[in-house]
Amino acid sequence: MKVIKVIKDEKLDVAYVKLRRGKIEKTVELRPGLLFDLDKKGDVAGIEVMSLEKLAPMLKSMKGIPFLFALPHVKFNWSTALITAELKFSLI
Repeated sequence: MKVIKVIKDEKLDVAYVKLRRGKIEKTVELRPGLLFDLDKKGDVAGIEVMSLEKLAPMLKSMKGIPFLFALPHVKFNWSTALITAELKFSLI
């Protein structure tokens, strides 16, 4: 998965990682402060991290560890605090 753009606002303490172009159909909150924007096919189009300073240590500690979250079909492989994975969601 290629990162198109990373936007970071230190004043607001947020970051957005844009992974795909196109319209966002749905946003899924995987955990407080970690939101995934999905396109119409259910592919992850972007990732928003709120309270970046608070979540950064948690993201870095996940490096190289596969995770299975509480949503179906969601598997992650973290690499340097950025997501590199093939993710699919069911749009309901």
